[in-house]
Amino acid sequence: MRDRGPAGNRDPGLRGRAQGALLQRRASSSAQARRSKTCSRVRASLSAARRAPFQAGVLPLTSRKTELLFVTLDKSEGYHDRIAYHDYAISAERFHWQTQNSAGPDTPGGRRYLESSTNGWQFQLFVRPRKGDAYRACGCVTLDSAEGDRPMSIVWNLQTPLPVRLF
Repeated sequence: MRDRGPAGNRDPGLRGRAQGALLQRRASSSAQARRSKTCSRVRASLSAARRAPFQAGVLPLTSRKTELLFVTLDKSEGYHDRIAYHDYAISAERFHWQTQNSAGPDTPGGRRYLESSTNGWQFQLFVRPRKGDAYRACGCVTLDSAEGDRPMSIVWNLQTPLPVRLF
């Protein structure tokens, strides 16, 4: 039996279009479900056992040779002097970052940064204005210069310029 359009005319394509729309909605729901599962897997991979490095401001993903650097710019509230690192944007393309107090040129972490042009490690910068704000992914950074010891002061070059509000 054929469907009738709004004016009562027979429209053999109406059922096909309705079924197509239904399939499209189901496909969209399926894609959303897959995205949700992917997010769930990411959250699960950052389980309580793996959160300690993140709480320290860095999260090395050893199997990917990638380290995530998490920075809070305004450390006036809720940070002990010992962990109130001097992290700031020099310009839209350069960022000053201090390592953890345990990193020096002679430590595995320090060498990972200093030798990054040859050792295959990559670094991703995430910045938030103050504690409680969401981090903003700022992209890949590459080593420009480094000095000091425990903590080391590193200047990173950003592949994507920072938005003005972050410096």
